[in-house]
Amino acid sequence: MVSDISLDLNSIDYSKVGVVSRSHGSSGEVIIKATSDTLHDLLEKKENFTIFMLFDNIYTPFEISELEQRNNNSWIAQFRTIRDAEHAEEIVGKDIFVPSQIEAKEGEGLKLLKGYSLFNQERKKIGYIADIEEYPSNVCLVLNDPNNTLIPIHEDLIIELNEDKKEIYLHIADGLF
Repeated sequence: MVSDISLDLNSIDYSKVGVVSRSHGSSGEVIIKATSDTLHDLLEKKENFTIFMLFDNIYTPFEISELEQRNNNSWIAQFRTIRDAEHAEEIVGKDIFVPSQIEAKEGEGLKLLKGYSLFNQERKKIGYIADIEEYPSNVCLVLNDPNNTLIPIHEDLIIELNEDKKEIYLHIADGLF
């Protein structure tokens, strides 16, 4: 079965649930404050999960990798892709959003592509997708190779997606492979 998984995060309805109030320390940690019970409940579980912030009117995902509760409505959070104070300062004041309603499959988002075989536009096998890295300006596939090669992904680059065979065909810029 060939499927069309939408990578357009803006097609989902989002709810504002908090704010990044300030940076904390020198390793990219920030203080986040819950403005709704939804974020409060998610953060109390202390599980890794993804929140969203708006950049250029695009909902951008950020995975929380470490979390420590400060008081009833604020936490020290470390995002997987922010590891220094300079980048942490860039998100201070940003509102935090979560999808209003997510079905289980949609909630997994791009993580569904882990383990897929990646092919280029010439149908040449490039490798296997080991992980997904979420950066403020890009989402990248991480290949299972010695260099952990990063391949930018956007829905406009997807040529074909075959869920049954776990294959994705992607337009890859000249010079990457």
